[in-house]
Amino acid sequence: PGPCPPPRLVGRAKARELQLRWGSPQVDGGSPVSCYSVEVCGPQAEESREVYQGAELECTVGSLLPGRAYSFRLKAANRAGFGPLSEPCEATTGPGAPEPCKAPSTTCKSPSCVVVSWEVPPGNGAPVMDYRLEWGAAEGTMAVSYSGPALSTEVKGLLPATSYYCRV
Repeated sequence: PGPCPPPRLVGRAKARELQLRWGSPQVDGGSPVSCYSVEVCGPQAEESREVYQGAELECTVGSLLPGRAYSFRLKAANRAGFGPLSEPCEATTGPGAPEPCKAPSTTCKSPSCVVVSWEVPPGNGAPVMDYRLEWGAAEGTMAVSYSGPALSTEVKGLLPATSYYCRV
């Protein structure tokens, strides 16, 4: 068969999946189209990979990364084999939750005060708006001691020469 029109995004992009739909090629090569194949090329991918093969005119592509751009191409097959790939369809997944923060760093300001700071993690398609610092004398007893947009905060009222746990 001849080339298909490019696949197109259907509905709203989700963080980890996209729904695609397409039409049949204008030229079937003298034999009915029996199968379609969708290939994706994603972020940092050198080669494309097949994500769908079947007779339907739509598919849902999952296991994608949030906030990333992907390129999809389609080809149709009849009894003589597969035709050429379509022009690409560019689509970006929806934003997702940010990646976890790396371990925060601490700097003693006084025997009873420490400054805790952290780095901005990858946002997965959206800016990170808020951070929560959990702090406690034991891992199982940590409580939120800061919530807000800053990349550092002071923790006061600490006991000197005491171990504490924290995470962002």
